[in-house]
Amino acid sequence: PPVEGHAATTLTTRGRVLAELGAFGAYACYRTGQPVFLLLCCVAATAMLVSVLFARRLAGGLAAARSAPDWAYAGEPLTIRLRLTNLGPAKYLFSVIDEARVGARRCTAAMRVDVLRSAERRVLGYVLPAPRRGLHRYAGLRVESGGPFGLIRSAATVAAPGSVLIVPRPGRARGWELPGGRRNSGIGAESPERGGASLEYFASREYRSEDPMRFIHWKLTARMRRPMVREFLTTSSLEVEVVPDLCAADYRESPDGRLLEAVIGLAATLCGELVRHGAIVRLWLLRERPRAAPQGSGARHLKKMLAELAVAEADAVTEYAAALSEASRRFAPGSAVVSVVAARALADAPAALASLRRAGHAGQLMVVHAAGTVATNMSRPWPEVVAAVAARAGVPAWTFPGDGDMRDVEMPRLRAR
Repeated sequence: PPVEGHAATTLTTRGRVLAELGAFGAYACYRTGQPVFLLLCCVAATAMLVSVLFARRLAGGLAAARSAPDWAYAGEPLTIRLRLTNLGPAKYLFSVIDEARVGARRCTAAMRVDVLRSAERRVLGYVLPAPRRGLHRYAGLRVESGGPFGLIRSAATVAAPGSVLIVPRPGRARGWELPGGRRNSGIGAESPERGGASLEYFASREYRSEDPMRFIHWKLTARMRRPMVREFLTTSSLEVEVVPDLCAADYRESPDGRLLEAVIGLAATLCGELVRHGAIVRLWLLRERPRAAPQGSGARHLKKMLAELAVAEADAVTEYAAALSEASRRFAPGSAVVSVVAARALADAPAALASLRRAGHAGQLMVVHAAGTVATNMSRPWPEVVAAVAARAGVPAWTFPGDGDMRDVEMPRLRAR
C-alpha cells in the first residue's frame, strides 16, 4: 500500500533559525533600505522553498511489505525483513522506524536508507529488541525524510499491519520429583524404555557427554557440523493439572510485574517437563470463570499451552483458593495438581491442596516469592516458612526467587525441620 495521506512537514531547529534570520532580513531591509538584508532574506526563502519541494517527494508513495515470524520465544530478538519500493518520481534519502507494541509496552527499531531511486526495490533486515510475552501488534512503519540543508523533516506512515505471538520459553527443571514419583535429572536425552514402548519424537538439540550414542541424529549432525541428538517423549499414563496463580492481589509486592512473569515462566517450564515425560497435561487459567486448555500431550499440545500462557494476565477478581476449589470439580479423577503461586497466596493454597489430596488428587506446591530471601514480618527465610506450611498441609513444596531465571532451575524438595 502507498503512503497513507500526505507527509507531515515540520521545521528543524536549523530551519527555525534560518526562518527567523529571513524575517529579520526582511524587516531590516524595510527599515534601512540596505540591499544586504534583502540578500539575506532571499537566501533564506530560497533554501526553505528547495527544502519544501524536496520533502514533497515523500508524498509520492512508498510500498512496504514486512516478513516476520508469527511465533517467537520471549527474551529472543525478532529478526524482520522489510521490502521497500519507491513509487515516487525521484530518489530521496529517508529513515524507517518500525514498532511493535503490546498494551503500553513498545519495542522500536530505526534504520537509515541511503538512496532509494524511483521504482527501485530494496530488502532491509533488522532486529527488534527482545519483547515481553504477549500478542504484539505491529504499528505502521514511520518513514522520515529530511531536506537537503537539514531545515525541515517530513514524516508519513506506511501501512504494514501484522502481529507476532511472544510465548514464554520452557526450560529445564533439574531435580524435580514429578507427581508420578519419577525424578527428573534434567540432563541427557530422554531415554525411552525398551520392550516395545511407543516413541514420539520431541526435538533435537546439541549432544552432551551423558547422551547415549544411539540417539545421535547423524543427518542433522552432518548438516549442522556439530553433534546433535534426538529427544523423545516417554510414554506415561500420568494426568496432571497445572494451575498458575493469576490473582492480582497476590502481586502487590511486585508492581513492575516481575513476580507474575516468574510465575508464568515457571508454569511454562513445568508444562514442558511434563510433556517431555509423556504426561497428559491440562493448563488452567483461574479467572472469574475458570478456563482450561483441553487435555493432551506432545509437542503440539505444549505449543497450545504456551500460547495460553503468552496472553495470561492477573485478574483483579479471582481469589486463588476459591477458584482452585471451583475448578477442582472438573479435574480428571485421580489426576495430580501442580499449583504455582505467588508467596501472598501461601495462606490459602496449601489448605486447598490438602482438600484436593483428601479427594484423591496428588498435589504439589510451587511458591515464587519476591526478591530477597526473608519472609516479610517473619524474619525467617522463605524456604523455611514454605516448608513448615506445606508440611502441615501434607503436600510437597518448592520455592523460587521471583528475580531468577525460570528457564533453568534447580528444584531440591523442601524438607520441614
